[in-house]
Amino acid sequence: MNILFVITHYNFWAPLDPIAREYVAKGYDVCVLIDRARNANFEMRYPFGPGAQPYHMDWSASRGDAWQIILNPLRELISYIAYLRLRKPTSPLLTERWAAYVPFFLKPLTRTEKGRAWLSRDSVWNFLRRLESSAPMARRIKRELANVNPDVMVAASAILPYSKETDYLKAAKELGIPTILIVPSWDNLTTKGTLHVVPDHLFVWNPGQVGEAEELHHIPAEKVYCTGAPKFDSWFEIEPVFDRRTFCERIGIDPARPYLLYLCSSEFISGDETAYIMELAEGLQRDPRLSELTFLVRPHPQNLAPWKNHPPNGTGFAVWPVNQKSMAPSDMIQDYYHSLYYAIGVAGINTSAFIEAAIMNKPCIAIAEQRFARTQMNIPHFRHLLDAGFLELVPDQEGFLSAVAGILAGQDQRQQERKQFVLDFVRPRGLETRALDVMARAIQNIAMGLQPDAVTEMSVERSA
Repeated sequence: MNILFVITHYNFWAPLDPIAREYVAKGYDVCVLIDRARNANFEMRYPFGPGAQPYHMDWSASRGDAWQIILNPLRELISYIAYLRLRKPTSPLLTERWAAYVPFFLKPLTRTEKGRAWLSRDSVWNFLRRLESSAPMARRIKRELANVNPDVMVAASAILPYSKETDYLKAAKELGIPTILIVPSWDNLTTKGTLHVVPDHLFVWNPGQVGEAEELHHIPAEKVYCTGAPKFDSWFEIEPVFDRRTFCERIGIDPARPYLLYLCSSEFISGDETAYIMELAEGLQRDPRLSELTFLVRPHPQNLAPWKNHPPNGTGFAVWPVNQKSMAPSDMIQDYYHSLYYAIGVAGINTSAFIEAAIMNKPCIAIAEQRFARTQMNIPHFRHLLDAGFLELVPDQEGFLSAVAGILAGQDQRQQERKQFVLDFVRPRGLETRALDVMARAIQNIAMGLQPDAVTEMSVERSA
């Protein structure tokens, strides 16, 4: 059996690596193609060369023809218009974000209501879709697929802007190779544009994403398969290495004091959170109910710049870690786990870390001030968390302080909602069923010409 993976960014490969290794152990041929232009540091984590990996790895091909110049802006223009045409209007922030991808000569149309209405017309939409679909198969990609000759091709995120995976999926379908597209994150279907090709199978986390695939990307429900969220499998298996005292001393906070963990958001969601977080810290320090509490702030790993000159850590307040880029990935994950494990609860605005906190069964406070509405309440993927009812949603600093005081006093009224959310959103096939195992079996079945959920022998060895 021959299985091909096509990957835009190595961050999407880490969860799939154990699947590829298990396939190799079963005697399958596995080939992994990575987009070189998007992965400057890839070889540091997954070195190329004979024996470097048990499977074959190489750089993916580019179209290398005149159509590539046309297709990149055309596809992102289509994604922009797709947001304009939604039956349920999405956040203006997403349409504004995608307006940046619109070709310069059409940008004036994005700035007026009449211009946006013209772009949204059926005639414009249909013309652009026909133009995109008329592009011939890329010859380089066709030759590469012919050389690999896979029984199935798996793409990790063709929905990302300028993804080569779209051309690979189209070429594979034209050549009669079964295709699978994986949705690797909770927000990909709602915030990363639209799909330009319907794969034979779309793997999503949960039934909520099935609805998103159908409504936003016009993928028939019968082509969508729920695997659960492989990204979070390790959170059901990881265990503490340090006791609480050792961990607190390691990061420089008083082990005798309970701490609340604030989980920062990405730059797109929150921008520079430092001033707002300091307001919260000052409020916590003034509140007599919370005099013994430490406020531990964890910067987002992709939004570290605002914290380079943060106020010094002191009694009741700490920022950690600021130098995450210098940490080994395994150390960063382990330390992040410990920060959640020993916290009395977590707080934030809009972050996937709420999912990890729910898996860890930690009370979660979401601050819903008007200043964050564009990137929180109006962002579609945040509704998954909000509708599940496990977040303690507070409107302002006063509500935040009261919620923290309640957690410190031992109040936890949303425990059942957290457990139900984890079951519904992260592991819809059962809390004891690893999503990675479900996905591995489904890929194997499709390569064999079977339905994804056919009963076959397949279990992925747990990776360290």
